[in-house]
Amino acid sequence: HAPAGRARQDVAGQPWVETGKVKPGGATLPCGHCQRKGASLRRAGSVAKGIFMPKGWPDTLWVVRHGESAGNVARDFAYQQGLARIDLTGRDVDVPLSELGRQQAGALGRWFAQGHEEGRPNVVIASPYLRAQETARLFRDAGGCPADTRIHLDERLREKEFGILDGLTGLGIRAEHPQQAELRASLGKFYHRPPGGESWCDVIFRLRALMDTVGLHHGGCRVMIVAHQVVVLCLHKK
Repeated sequence: HAPAGRARQDVAGQPWVETGKVKPGGATLPCGHCQRKGASLRRAGSVAKGIFMPKGWPDTLWVVRHGESAGNVARDFAYQQGLARIDLTGRDVDVPLSELGRQQAGALGRWFAQGHEEGRPNVVIASPYLRAQETARLFRDAGGCPADTRIHLDERLREKEFGILDGLTGLGIRAEHPQQAELRASLGKFYHRPPGGESWCDVIFRLRALMDTVGLHHGGCRVMIVAHQVVVLCLHKK
């Protein structure tokens, strides 16, 4: 069980990027950016599978996990040392990027600036958590999107709420909340909701509302979402 904001990096140690690209051929949307009809989903530039894009969907949708954070570093250390609790103080919302995370965000921006993707985002929506905001700003500063692109913050993109389990390693959960450990093993992480926290289903419910908003206001645009690991995975499943 990964406490909020402490999720591991992927194999390459880079922010996760998912892309949905709509093929031309549909009716022109009011914003005039492009056309839409059909779609494909890509992760890190490789096509994964076709998906249906509903009416009003963005022309391109990139879903990015924030770069490595100080919380990720602290979490990895806690697991390596066999500790029950992750050594972090303050609010999870205020956890910044690590130096490596800042480099990753800049590298992603330069990748887009060099034209490796089909265009740059003209709409950026980020979680209000500091590490996601920093990732979006550093991405923009590196030329990943136009310099005057506004970064929209949306609370529905926040990290999964872990409630009483926040800040605990697997060992800590089993030691301090054995009943919750048993419930999670029985229900599975998708349905388990710790006291004061959320299940993955809860996260998906708020993301459905978010995507309705994206479709309503940003149909035909090139949209980048910058958020957290569970949010990225839930959007993929959605």
